[in-house]
Amino acid sequence: YGAPAAFMCLALPGQQYFGKPPPGGEGLLAAGEHGFDSVIGREGQRGVDEWVFFRSDQVLPCFLVDETGLTLAREAACAAIKALHRPWPEGTAAKAGCDKEPVVHGDSTAVR
Repeated sequence: YGAPAAFMCLALPGQQYFGKPPPGGEGLLAAGEHGFDSVIGREGQRGVDEWVFFRSDQVLPCFLVDETGLTLAREAACAAIKALHRPWPEGTAAKAGCDKEPVVHGDSTAVR
């Protein structure tokens, strides 16, 4: 709505619910295949989709961009996505401590 800049983020939407959520969010965070990780839909006459993520670890803010920087930010985000899709060299995860099991504390995640 007329903001001069916006955050460009990488996101992991997971299982998406399309449309207006049920009253009280019934079933949105249910475990297993019947639950949803995010909601996408249109509200009102804005003409743009709204995305709602339930956990902060689903969204990674990358850039605060305005119209001038949009093209460069998009190119950088696309390069990051391509890098994340490449296979990791053998042993990289263990060296970085990523082979340890995550521990969830409320709304944040730590590594043991």
